[in-house]
Amino acid sequence: MSGEKVVFGQSMEGLYRALTPLTPQERAAFLKAGVKGEKFDAAYPVQSHLDILDACAASRFAHLPELERYSEVGRLYVRGFEKTLIGSALMAMLKILGPRRTLERLTRNLRTANNFSEGKLTSLSPNHHQVHVNYTVRPGFYRGILESGCTHAGAKGLTVTVLETKDFATTYEVKWT
Repeated sequence: MSGEKVVFGQSMEGLYRALTPLTPQERAAFLKAGVKGEKFDAAYPVQSHLDILDACAASRFAHLPELERYSEVGRLYVRGFEKTLIGSALMAMLKILGPRRTLERLTRNLRTANNFSEGKLTSLSPNHHQVHVNYTVRPGFYRGILESGCTHAGAKGLTVTVLETKDFATTYEVKWT
């Protein structure tokens, strides 16, 4: 898988834990990715991950508009990732850092999930930021992750808005009181 975009096994495990019990569509997507039971490879092609996100969005949240559907999947993912060893340590760290420093560490946090995501933070004020993520095929998924991460880090009155998506990159506005 050298040179290709991959999602790390702990991310797939987090998604699996978040979705258990799996819907039939999710089970089929995990099987297609090569996940059998609770055994995870070190890495998976990004398309396998996207197929699972799509299966979850379709089977659990089809009644919602697309952005919100994938935001719900992102929120679920964070809850599942928190149940992994790496995720539980990361979430404990977010509580200590607070929302602003959590956003400052965004690229490092994203890199625990895959080998391709990079985040860039532009601070507009202490509680108002723009976050640019370089590769967001499902922008709502990352919106849900940002919401969950900032909320877990202590943000109150949080809003995360998609400002622009172009060439798979998305800029989000993140504000809290």
